[in-house]
Amino acid sequence: MTKERRQALLMTALSLFFSAKQLMADPQSLNHWNLILSLLIPIVAIIFSLNDQAARWRWGLALANLFLFFFMLAITFKAW
Repeated sequence: MTKERRQALLMTALSLFFSAKQLMADPQSLNHWNLILSLLIPIVAIIFSLNDQAARWRWGLALANLFLFFFMLAITFKAW
C-alpha cells in the first residue's frame, strides 16, 4: 500500500467517523466549529484521494468523500 493510498483511506475513515458522530447528535446542539470541521474534513479527504495513482481508488474514494461532503452540507443547513 502506497503512502498516498494510506493517507486517502485514513482521511476517508476520519470523514466517515466524523459524519457518524454528527449524525448521532441533535442538529441544534452542534456548534459552528463542529459544522465547519464537518465540511472541511471531506474536502481535505477529496484532495488526498485525488493524489492516489490508481484511477479506481482515486475516483472511488473521491466520490465517497464527495457524497459525505454533500451529506454534511445537508446537516449543516439543517442545523442553521
